[in-house]
Amino acid sequence: NNSFSRLGVSESLSSPDCLHPSNPEYFQELRYRTRGLLEPAIYRRVYEEASSAQGDAIEVGTAFGSATIAIAKGLPKSFRVHSIDKISGGTAGSLGNTVVATAKIRKNFRSFGVDKTIDFYPGSSDEVAASILGGRKKFGLLMLDADGAIDRDFRLFYNSLTLNSPVIIDDYGPGPAVVRPKANRLLRIDQKKRLAALLVELFEEKGLIQRRGVLKETYFGFKPFDGVCDFNEINDRIFSIYRELVFSDGKKVSRIYMNVQRNFRRNAPKTYQRIKYILGRGLP
Repeated sequence: NNSFSRLGVSESLSSPDCLHPSNPEYFQELRYRTRGLLEPAIYRRVYEEASSAQGDAIEVGTAFGSATIAIAKGLPKSFRVHSIDKISGGTAGSLGNTVVATAKIRKNFRSFGVDKTIDFYPGSSDEVAASILGGRKKFGLLMLDADGAIDRDFRLFYNSLTLNSPVIIDDYGPGPAVVRPKANRLLRIDQKKRLAALLVELFEEKGLIQRRGVLKETYFGFKPFDGVCDFNEINDRIFSIYRELVFSDGKKVSRIYMNVQRNFRRNAPKTYQRIKYILGRGLP
């Protein structure tokens, strides 16, 4: 039986009809089966953007591989995805150590039939950039979903993008920082989204990227010219953005809510994922 089940596809995943993005439920299934953190509509948009790429894709922040699969499905057949994740300290780290997490991520790729078109690099973008860029032609898509420091990845990869390459940046949000309670009366002040938004604003001002739109908290744009940027010329502006983060308003999240949500996710992960799927939106 290769048809969709009520809350997931069957274990037999060989049917092209079952695993084709034209199926209305495909991206819901992608999210559910890979524990994806984004909305199904975002994965669909990523897939659509990838279909216009004129070269291999670079992704920084593989997580569980959900967006990686969407990119691989959308890319023209002659192109590949080069996906980077440091694993330790990130979302993918919840899967286990580097060896275990890598194996689980690759299993997700195999489940959707794209493992042959994805090169996965465990490590930071600084560490693996030379391996990806060495001797290669231009790239056709850049997706960033890591730590908000998109200036680092723009320095590494932007000048290798072709004209009109899609540029996708997740966790984009110009709102206030998120303040989360931690143990021992400490607070975690998360300014990742704000940092990404400020840097995007600078890059748009300099003409490096042009906006197509924002879906939820995911920015969709493209490289509007066929040239290179000397990022050293805007170092002062970039540093000033980081200095802006010294003082910030914050939006506090209840400790009780955080504890309940964290325990639910830890103790009943399958039920948590099913509820995410049924609601059609992620629990924070």
